[in-house]
Amino acid sequence: MNFEQLLKFGVDQGASAVHLQAESSPQLRIGGKIRNVEGSPLKADELRVFLESIAPKRALADLEKCPAIGSVFATTIGSAGRFRGTVYRFAGGLGLVLKVIPPTIRTVEELNLPPAVKQVAAASRGLILVVGPASSGKTTTLAALVDLVNASTYQKITTVESPVEYLFTNKKSLITQTEVRLHSASFDQGLELALLQDVDVVVLGDLCDAATARRALAAAESGKKVMAAMMGLDAIQALGRLIGMIGPVDRETAVAQLAAALEGVIALRLANTKDGKILPAVEILRGGVNTTRSVLENRLKDLSFLMEGRQGGMQTLDQHLIELYQAGAISGTETMRLASNPENVAVELRTKSQASARTRHDPEGDLV
Repeated sequence: MNFEQLLKFGVDQGASAVHLQAESSPQLRIGGKIRNVEGSPLKADELRVFLESIAPKRALADLEKCPAIGSVFATTIGSAGRFRGTVYRFAGGLGLVLKVIPPTIRTVEELNLPPAVKQVAAASRGLILVVGPASSGKTTTLAALVDLVNASTYQKITTVESPVEYLFTNKKSLITQTEVRLHSASFDQGLELALLQDVDVVVLGDLCDAATARRALAAAESGKKVMAAMMGLDAIQALGRLIGMIGPVDRETAVAQLAAALEGVIALRLANTKDGKILPAVEILRGGVNTTRSVLENRLKDLSFLMEGRQGGMQTLDQHLIELYQAGAISGTETMRLASNPENVAVELRTKSQASARTRHDPEGDLV
């Protein structure tokens, strides 16, 4: 098996990931669906040899020491490009998923993100969260925001990632990329070290634990700009999850810091279009007096009304989904699949459909 050739074929076909598993033929994820690559099943030995040729020693050590957890790493594989690798064991042996990392960092416009995303990224200080479920485009979007700051301001930017995926080059800013377990023991320690480097902007690849959350909130409150990715279905759920990470003793302080420092939340889900492509459905919450008050008073549900008002480019996920449906980009089924409130979206779609039908008729009932 020529693995480099296989990976290059996958990239050329527009695959987002390549799945390699012992005793199975290779699989490509294209347009959100798994596609089989014709050929003989992979042998465990050849997959192991390939893994040893691309993975860092620590990844292999992790696999041997703690096979139940597996290991994650990023690597460049010859002419095929750069990939994020996840290696694991299963009942049949060894498995490896290689997610394709695009060779260039795409801009906000190229990613089809709303203009308000650039306005959020332009904030000089405070906390900016990029949230979504797994494989929703968080890392790609965060990279676009970092590169936007890199190209437009003279600052020191330090990233803390696990692993380092996109590789940045200095433009107007000086960028330092650090990897957890290679340059720091944890996200919290990586953030602590970053704050000692005369840094202006800190980028966290995953805001995932209480210690990191407390330090990130303190840094944002003190005037640093903190951009972080975290898991969450939408903006409100992500904020609730962030507050919930903090223990009862520190929670009141953390809520006050969050209320004061929050600049914006960008929530993402990827929608399959009618023509087989992918578009982001985006929810945007921005900071401000009303947002601050809602967070301080533990009225997070009220934030949905602020987003629905669309001031400053804010919008709910469901509003954007309906827009994509009306533009003919996505199907009704896809709209309902991704909707935060399917019942309300269904009513909205029916109302708009009926209104559209009425505009196509004159008062006598004849088609215009």
